[in-house]
Amino acid sequence: MRYLAADIGNSSVVIGVFENDRLISTFRIATKKKWTVSSLRETIRLKLEENASDPDAFEGSILSSVVPDLTPILAEALKKIASSEPFVLTSKVSPYITGIDLSHYDAESLGVDRLVDMAAARKLVHGRPLMLCDFGTATTISVVDEQGFMVGGMISAGMQLSLKILAQEAAQLPELTALPPKTLLGSDTIGCMLSGSVIGEAAMVEGIFDRISSQTPGFDEASRIITGGYAKYALPYFTKPVLHEPSLLMKGLGVLYTRLS
Repeated sequence: MRYLAADIGNSSVVIGVFENDRLISTFRIATKKKWTVSSLRETIRLKLEENASDPDAFEGSILSSVVPDLTPILAEALKKIASSEPFVLTSKVSPYITGIDLSHYDAESLGVDRLVDMAAARKLVHGRPLMLCDFGTATTISVVDEQGFMVGGMISAGMQLSLKILAQEAAQLPELTALPPKTLLGSDTIGCMLSGSVIGEAAMVEGIFDRISSQTPGFDEASRIITGGYAKYALPYFTKPVLHEPSLLMKGLGVLYTRLS
């Protein structure tokens, strides 16, 4: 069984190609307001061909999104490619499917990407309590106990967003793209900004993990997981073991597709 998984983020749309429960390949396209069903369909088909995948070989698809305006457009494009209605995920998906119970959290306000991440992470650590950080446009922390209840979380500006805001609000600070800093302490403005954004973000997340472990019963030995596009920049600056899963969300979509099929 071959199917497509798609996640619409604020910056990019990630498409994954699955063969049963195995993720074969992924590619990204920009999140654009101007996408139409036909243009998105043709772009995805071209990308599939570039990745040596037959665009006509798919039996189904699954979609998560944090950009509501683009959701129905991509859903219709996926329908035309896979010739069947995609599973469009919401935070109301049953905990029997996700393995995550949101009864202790305001599910209406939860981004579905975080739910998919948690579902994948919970399967990954075999039911252990977990602390998960997604380094994306926003830096999000999600915490799940050993029974599968979402205990809570945090949201802050991500690395690139922090740099963007600094450049907008401070007249003498330049616009930068998030990159790994060369040293702990910068020796010029650019070095200081990169160090503060990347190392500062990693230190913040590790500090939060430490506080959760020490202040929340049952989390003293919780699994620590990081994912997201900027996680690779933060990884070298963690002083305690963390599990880096770059494709966590895609793997989560694969898990949920299998359970929904």
